[in-house]
Amino acid sequence: MEKRRGKFIVFEGLDGCGKTFHCKVLCEYLNSIGIKSIQTCEPTKDEMGKLLRRYLSGEIETSPEGIAGLFIADRLDHITKKGGLLELLDNGVNIICDRYYLSSIAYNAQNHSTEWVYNLNKTAIDLLTPDLVVFLDIPSFKEDRISSRGEKEIYETQEYQQMVKQRYEEALSMHKGAYVKISSNRDKKDVVKDVRNEVLKLF
Repeated sequence: MEKRRGKFIVFEGLDGCGKTFHCKVLCEYLNSIGIKSIQTCEPTKDEMGKLLRRYLSGEIETSPEGIAGLFIADRLDHITKKGGLLELLDNGVNIICDRYYLSSIAYNAQNHSTEWVYNLNKTAIDLLTPDLVVFLDIPSFKEDRISSRGEKEIYETQEYQQMVKQRYEEALSMHKGAYVKISSNRDKKDVVKDVRNEVLKLF
């Protein structure tokens, strides 16, 4: 009997939309009903991702183009390394990922067009397109949710996040795979239910 390939499910949205929470809750739920799943994120927690987070925190500086390039490098490593996304999916593991290439288009296009960032990501997109993107929609940047973390990144300002929201609309229009928008500006229980209902359609 041929092994079933795992599903690649990506959560996207503005900072403070609840992605990390809903990734965790979904992953725990799928495992509880016998659907083997793991949670991951981008930037990754590997060495390249750690370096990228230092730039995002403002600890060290580079150009916006340099940051965009680091995202690509971290993403390609995430996909292709031993034990990476492709290998896990081929082994039947389902992956819940907090951000993927749509985030790059939304966040890294400040000096360039969305098409420029999309083309930078073309190799990653060709290697691995999500089976489903869950876009958690909020009216505006939730700064209070970010402040509770005790840290802030260079993109986490009202002005920048408003631009990101507009860029996400462009990014979603360019996306070739399936996606669903779910309002997360509601009771968490309702959002959890809607996310589960959409994701279970894949199985």
